[in-house]
Amino acid sequence: MTLKRVTALFIAAAFIFALAAPVSADDSLPTETPPLTDSSAPPHPLIAVLSAYFGDLLPAPVDGQPPLSDQIAALHADGMGFGVMVKFYAIAAESKAFCEGQTDCTPVTVEELISAFKSGAGIGALFKEHGKPATVGVGQLKNDNKGKGKNK
Repeated sequence: MTLKRVTALFIAAAFIFALAAPVSADDSLPTETPPLTDSSAPPHPLIAVLSAYFGDLLPAPVDGQPPLSDQIAALHADGMGFGVMVKFYAIAAESKAFCEGQTDCTPVTVEELISAFKSGAGIGALFKEHGKPATVGVGQLKNDNKGKGKNK
């Protein structure tokens, strides 16, 4: 009886080692598909929406400054949401329109708004200081309502 148990235990151990060997051979292979690093991937569709909407409302980029779509993509890559960007670009566009034709008026820039926001100023504080723009959300841009709201 003891010989049968030892033999059965030996056979079971041989099967376990035989099955485990191929698994250990696969350990060097990656278990996950690496993320794509192709720079030719299409940009987020909202980047095109924002740059098309605000492209005519804001000053054209000066020499050495990236186009608006690249600026928006960089802000998004740094973690800024599209909703916050819509608010900043809308405030800057309305500020520019307000200051046109006035000699003592300096419009606020998107860069100034971003700096204030990153320094701790909330959206409400920026609205209080610069006025709440008519366009405050991505949905208004996507629906092409020009700040009139969803149902108007």
